[in-house]
Amino acid sequence: MSLQQIDFYLLPTDNERHRLLFACRLINKIYALDKQVFVLTADDRQTRHMDQLLWTWSPGSFTPHRNCLDSEQPEAPVYIGHDAPPAAFSDVMLNLTGSAPDCRQQFQRLLELVGNGEADRQKARARFKIYRDSGIEPKTVNIKTL
Repeated sequence: MSLQQIDFYLLPTDNERHRLLFACRLINKIYALDKQVFVLTADDRQTRHMDQLLWTWSPGSFTPHRNCLDSEQPEAPVYIGHDAPPAAFSDVMLNLTGSAPDCRQQFQRLLELVGNGEADRQKARARFKIYRDSGIEPKTVNIKTL
C-alpha cells in the first residue's frame, strides 16, 4: 500500500484549540467510515491533549482510541502518538506536527490541518511542495466555519 491522497484542510482560524477540535471531528468521521486513523502529534503534551479531547470534545460522542503513552490501553481504531505508527495501520494519517512525516508512505491517505496564520501557511506550503515533488498532487479543502 502506498500514499494515494493528501488533503490540506485550510482552516479559518489559527487558534490551536479550534484546530484540534476540528481534528476530533475529522477523526470521528473517519472512524464512522470504519477506517483506522493514526494521529501524529508533535510531542507528549500534544498526545495527552488529543487523548483528552477525544473523550470530551462532543457530549455523547465516543471515539475509541489509544495513545502511545499508555501501554495498558486495549487496541483501538484510532492511535495517537509522536513516534512511529503501529505497523498494522495503513488507512489514514492525520499529521499535526507541522512537518512532512517520514512514515507517510505507510498510509493510503494523509490529512494536514492548516491555520490561517502566516507562519502556519508557510510551513504548509513547504509540505505541499514536498508532497507534490514526490509525485502526489495534494488537494486543498477550504473550511469556511468551524
